Amino acid sequence: VSTQSTGERTPSSTVPTSAAQSANSAKFTDDWSPSQSTVVLTAAQLAEHGADREPEKVYLAILGEIFDVSAGNSYQKDGGYDFFTGIDGSAAFSTGEFKDGLDADIRSLKPSQALDVREWLEFYRNEAKYPRVGVLQGLYYDELGKRTSAWNEMIELVGKGKAEKSAEEALRQAWPGCNMRSDKEGRKFWCSTNSGGIQRSW
Repeated sequence: VSTQSTGERTPSSTVPTSAAQSANSAKFTDDWSPSQSTVVLTAAQLAEHGADREPEKVYLAILGEIFDVSAGNSYQKDGGYDFFTGIDGSAAFSTGEFKDGLDADIRSLKPSQALDVREWLEFYRNEAKYPRVGVLQGLYYDELGKRTSAWNEMIELVGKGKAEKSAEEALRQAWPGCNMRSDKEGRKFWCSTNSGGIQRSW
C-alpha cells in the first residue's frame, strides 16, 4: 500500500491572481557588490589554484566570485568536486554536466536552472569555511572588478527564475494536491484539511 500527494487538481492553464502578483513582485536583488579593494584574478591565476596543481590554497569560482575551498576535502585532488577548482564551472552546478559542461556562462540555461546556480553561490557566500577571495576577470567582471553587461543579463535570468518559483508556490498554496492510495482494490483519491501539506479552512 502506498500513499502519496498528487497534483491532479492543479489547473495547468489558469494562474490565480495571487500567483501572478507573486511572479511580478519577485525581483532579484544582490546584497553584495565588489569594492575598490576587491581582489581581481585572471583565469590563468585562478587555474594555479586548481586541485590538480596541488596548491597551498584551492580556489573555485562561481558566477565570477572566487572562494577559497581549501577546507573542503572534496575539493582536494581526487576529491569528489575537484573538477570545480581552478575554473568557473557555474553551469554545471545546475546541469550536472561535470565533464563537458564546466562553463561560466549560464545565460542559455532555463530561469529555474539559473536560480539553482545562484542558490549555490549563496551557499558559498554564507559558508564561513569558504571565504571569498575576490572576483574573476572575464565574463561577469572586468579587469577593474566591475560588473559587466553579462552579469546584468545573468541576474535578470535569475530574477525570472525566482518569479517562476514564487508563482509555482502561489499555485500550490491556492490549489494544493490531494491524496492517493493504491491497494489491491485499486486507487482511491481523497482530500483533507491538510492534503499536500497545505492547511485548508474547509
